[in-house]
This record gives sequence, C-alpha cells and structure tokens, in this order.
Amino acid sequence: ATFAVGACAYLFVDNPGDRRKDSVFKRIVQCTRIAVASVPSDLPVSLAASARQCAAVLREETDAVCSEPGALLESSKVDMIVFDKTGTLTADTQSLIKIVQPPSKSSTAELLSPSASDVVLAGCHTLIGMDDGSLVGDPLDKSSLESTGWKYIPHERSAASQEKPKMATDPVKLWQLRSFPFDPIRKMSSAIILVQLKSGDFRVWVVAKGAPTKMQPLFDEQNKTLTQWYGRKIQKLGTLGYRSISLGALDVSIIEPARALFPSGLPKNELRHSELECLVQEARSNARSFHRNSIERQPSNSLEYHLSFVGFACFNAAMRVSTPRVIGELKAADLKVTMLTGDDLYASISAAKKAGIFPQPLANVHVLKVNASGTLEWEMNEQVRELSVSNARKIHRDISRGRSVLAATGNAVSAILSETEVSRVNEYLRGQLLHQASLIASASPDDKLTFVQWLKHSRDKRVANRVLVCGDGVNDIAAMREADVSVAMLSGFGHESEADESDVDVRRREKLKRRRIGSNRLTETRSNKPNHEELLGIGNSPAAASARIQLRIKKGLHTLQQNNSSNDPPVHATPLDVTFSSIQEELRRYKELKKGGSGAAKILEDEARLRRSLQQKADIDAPANEISIYESDGSDSSIKAGEACLASSVTLLRPCISGVETLVRTGVAAAACSISLYRKVVLNCMLSCYNLATL
Repeated sequence: ATFAVGACAYLFVDNPGDRRKDSVFKRIVQCTRIAVASVPSDLPVSLAASARQCAAVLREETDAVCSEPGALLESSKVDMIVFDKTGTLTADTQSLIKIVQPPSKSSTAELLSPSASDVVLAGCHTLIGMDDGSLVGDPLDKSSLESTGWKYIPHERSAASQEKPKMATDPVKLWQLRSFPFDPIRKMSSAIILVQLKSGDFRVWVVAKGAPTKMQPLFDEQNKTLTQWYGRKIQKLGTLGYRSISLGALDVSIIEPARALFPSGLPKNELRHSELECLVQEARSNARSFHRNSIERQPSNSLEYHLSFVGFACFNAAMRVSTPRVIGELKAADLKVTMLTGDDLYASISAAKKAGIFPQPLANVHVLKVNASGTLEWEMNEQVRELSVSNARKIHRDISRGRSVLAATGNAVSAILSETEVSRVNEYLRGQLLHQASLIASASPDDKLTFVQWLKHSRDKRVANRVLVCGDGVNDIAAMREADVSVAMLSGFGHESEADESDVDVRRREKLKRRRIGSNRLTETRSNKPNHEELLGIGNSPAAASARIQLRIKKGLHTLQQNNSSNDPPVHATPLDVTFSSIQEELRRYKELKKGGSGAAKILEDEARLRRSLQQKADIDAPANEISIYESDGSDSSIKAGEACLASSVTLLRPCISGVETLVRTGVAAAACSISLYRKVVLNCMLSCYNLATL
C-alpha cells in the first residue's frame, strides 16, 4: 500500500526532463489503475489452495482430516499440547483386573452378601441392547458386566448370575428399577435394583459406583478402621497404575424407598413370571419420582443410612504403543505437554510416567490439593504441608532444576484461578507455577474448561497462549471448543493396541485400508471376477459401485411401478431419471468417503453391519468342520466416531495420538508456504505498480 501511494505521488511530480504532458484526468486514471494493481486479488485463492494442499498431504500421511480451514495454520503457533488420558494416551477399553474387598475388621463387609460387588457392577449401568444381541454403552460398564459372570437380558432390563450360588443369601437375579447414568460433575453413577436371593426372597438395593474420593463421603465416616484403610488403599492402587472404582450398596427393603416402590409389599417367591413382570413394571413407574440426589448425597445426620462399602473395582488400560514416541517428539520441539484428565490422581501419575510426560530420572512430584476444609495444601513424598508463599517458592526452585514436576487436582486449579479467592499464594501460583503443571487429575469438565480458558487469555507472557487439546470423550468437548486447535480420535478398536508391539499400528491401518477411507487402500492383486461382498455392493471397487447402482435402479423402478399402478396420482418420473439419481447417489457416497468425518463413519458402520449379518448367515449355513470365509478375527469391526469429533477441528482416523506431531509439523510447513506465497504475490503487485507509474 505504501509503495502504491508513492507510485501515485510520482505521477503528479513534474519532471523537467519528461516530455510527456499528461492531463490531470489521465493521471487520475493511472492512479486508479495503480490502486487496483496494488490489491493482491489472487492472494486469498492462493493461500486457500496452499492450505488445501497441505491438508491433503496430512490426510495421506497420517489419516488426519482437517475440518476447519484455519486449524492447520493455527497449529503452527501452538506452544502447549493438552492430552486426555483414558482413550487418548491409553486404550479406549479397560479390563477389570481384580476386586479389592473391604478389610475383614470393617463392619460394612458383613452387611451384604460376599458377592455384593458383582451385583453392583451388574446392576449399576446404562447399557442398551441392540437387535443383533450386542450391548451399547460405556466401555467401562461393558467390561464390568463381562467380568462379573452375570448375563444381561436387555428386553427385561435384568441380569442373571451364571455361577451356582453357595449361600441362601447369595443373589441369583436382579432387575433394574431406575438407573442414573454417570455424571461427570459428581463422578459417579447409581441405580435402584430388585434382587432375588437363592432362598427366593426379594430385596431392594440401592447401588452406586464412582470415583473413590467422591464416594467416600457416602460411607460411614465414623468407622475409623475403614476410613484409614480406604485412603491408603486408594494411593496404593493408583501407584500400581490401576484405575480404581469404588462400589457401594445399601439394602433398603425395610425403609422408605421400598415402600414407595412396592406399596403392596415386596414380591413373593410363589408369584408367576407374568405377575412378577407386572410388579416390576409398576415399581419402575413409581421409581420415576426418585431423584439421584436422594442416593448420591452424604447423610446429614446419624438417623440416615450410609451406603455400605463393598470393594474397589480395579481396571487397567494399556498405554498405546505410539504414545511415548509422540510425547518425546513434542517435547523435543520445545512444546509443553500436559495431561488433563478426570481419573484418580495417583493412577494418573503412574500413567504420566509411562507416557514420558514426566522427565526421567524423576526426583519429586509436587502435588497441589484441596483438603476437606477447602484450603490449598502441598503434598510431596506422602508428606502433606500447608501451602504458603515460601513453600511455593521452594516448589518453583525445585521444578526449575528440571528433575521435579508439578501435579494438581482439578478443584485445586479452580481454587487457584477463582476470582473470589484473592491471596498472595494464589497470585504467586498463577504467575509462577500453574503454567508449569505437567498433570491435572480428578478434573471435571468445568475444571478442564477453566484451565484452558486461563491458558488462552492469560496476559502473562510465560503462560501458553496457543493451546491444542486432544481428547476422545464427551468430557473433553468443553475444553476442546475453547482451545485454538482441537484433535479427536476414532474409537471402536478394542484391545488391539495392547496386542500390537510395533510402533506403527499395522493391524489398525489394515482395517482402515480395507474400508477404503480416502486414499488408504490396500494394493493387492485382485481377480476380475467380483466376490460375494462386491455383488451385494460392499466395498469401493468398481464392481461394488456397479452393484450398488444396479440395486438402486432396481429398487427405484420397483417403487415407480408401484406408484403408477396405485390409485394415487401418477409420478412424473422416467426410468432415465431413476438411473441418473442412482448414479448421483453413488457420487455423493464417494465424496463423503473421500471427505471423511461422521458421514464416512456412518457409511462404514452400515457396511460393517452388513458384513456381520453375512458372517452370521455363513456361520449358520457352513458345516461344522468347515471354516467360513467371513470368519472374524475376534475383534470389533466397527469404526465409530467418538463424541469429541463433534467439537474437533481435526479428526484422526486412528485410535491413537500418532499424527499429532505430524499435524504440528504440517502446520509449520503450511505457514512457511503461506508466507512465501504472500511475499511472491506482494512482489508481483509492487512490480505492477512500478510499471504503471513509470511506463
């Protein structure tokens, strides 16, 4: 613009040696031409083409789909990467390793059946049964139910024990009367169930499961033996790397909830099945008046009943093979890496060590927590101290040496960033320490959102202002929407990351290639004769596409014939219109698969469902000594878009974080290409202005 103004001014300067005597009108016209030439009209198109080319390279190399145009360039400026833990750094499925029973000296261990922990896991869930017999819901609930030995009956919303009961008080069957799904704020779920014992008696139980720290107030805190053992066990299980879920139950058969559910009394053993089902349906209608606050709250006085603690369910999710490599590359690029998770603090510390987020060798882990009175405290080497400015300075000096790290809980972060809490300690933590935190655990969605907002809008230059958040679940959506760049992953690959020992997930990439997502295709020799799947329109081969078009044409002609033969007004359509619409539908399918995202995931899920139905039919028709050509490898073949895909600007078409480091590199390359292109276009505009001013 400055060069154009100078060129226009040059036209109005009278040069004695210049023989041209242009009029003022001609000079004004020339100035207008210079002004038009100074505007780089090709720049937006050129930059868009450059960004699109970089996005295509990113898609081809790392199976990453960029859904927002500016996300790729924005990724070149990030200085902090925030990862979720479960399903992101670790596998998206968790296996139940063991049940830790309460201590024998605890009176709560004798209130219910020894198998009460299995009853809680089998009855406290929100799983939904599908027509094909599969269960849909939280992977944690599915893993829990499979490990208990109880069989869930979806149409009855009941579960039956598959093991032979030993005692008369052992439960043999249960019915869900009311279930409350997992609440990310409360960090627990609960249910009201009807339990049938081996003796034939019926009991009403209230069951709950959730984070150990959130469940502890629901138990009897007057039991000192249980309280002391409870805290030590949480820390020990977390140190071993387990994700522990606390289980609680209460028999309410003789108190108010049972009377409200069954006004005429609990079912009797001699009832027929139809009569029992009518009573259960009536109880479910009565249970609609119950609210989860009546179950998931701490008793206010000694007259109210406490839940009985029945054990810890210990889950283990394997660390993805590519996680340490990706974390190492990001840290080598001088990017700050932080884990932001809702899991337990000590289990998250163990996972952070395995993932490489904590430096090695590691001297100390400084933990900022909030005690029962609501004040901040500092924990190091199992020693808890009150947090003061002098202690905060010691932590800062220790972390600056590079061998210690800072971890915090979600409520501690919210307390530090709270505007109502104004103190010297909070000001020092906000200005000097909090941005150096490598782990924030036990964080609710609001805590995650508060932390990301502070990172983005902090005026302190030492705090990261460009944040990339990577997650896979609905708990991460709020933080991902606030982040500058958000990355989501696909789910539904089960335990494959545990079995694969290579850094590159070969089997999972093979699955993606078989589904013909984008340019990922298997380069294998094929015969000219189409197979059975292609004849049914499954796949992306020319034969499958031709079969799909033929099936659409056949269906359209049949519909057209039915409409014309009926008494309704005739439809003004010809067989040629049906043919063209079938071809256009196939083109739309091709574009959706090439584009990726939720549309492509739906198409692939429909094909996977058709494959499964073919496999089931082949298994039925095949002889016992014959192996079906549709034999499964024992893993779930469905690829599902996780909830976080709804809010992400980039989606990884793989169930691991391998690709985040390539996203940052590609963003830097796209920014460098855009700057170079900008310089070339501006230089061209300057030369045009110079020519118009001098010629």
